Amino acid sequence: MLLDFPCMQDYALILDGGTQLFCTHGHLGLEKMIRRLSEGSIVLTGHTHIKENKLDHNVRYLNPGSVSMPKDGSHSFLIYEDGTAEIVSL
Repeated sequence: MLLDFPCMQDYALILDGGTQLFCTHGHLGLEKMIRRLSEGSIVLTGHTHIKENKLDHNVRYLNPGSVSMPKDGSHSFLIYEDGTAEIVSL
């Protein structure tokens, strides 16, 4: 494996300083777990292939969209670095 986190699992909880990153493909019903995240956490999913960057109950929801098969008509990806996220359209 090239990645240093469990990419084959249903989800991964990654700590970036004081920020919790809840990473999942998004095809499983994990709403109960997501509701338990602390304020300032980030939920990263990709299942819908529709880019998203929204704040709900002080939790940031991010979806990079898709480079190859976008469902919203524009190819995109996400860059996360030093606590900030940017969706980049191609």
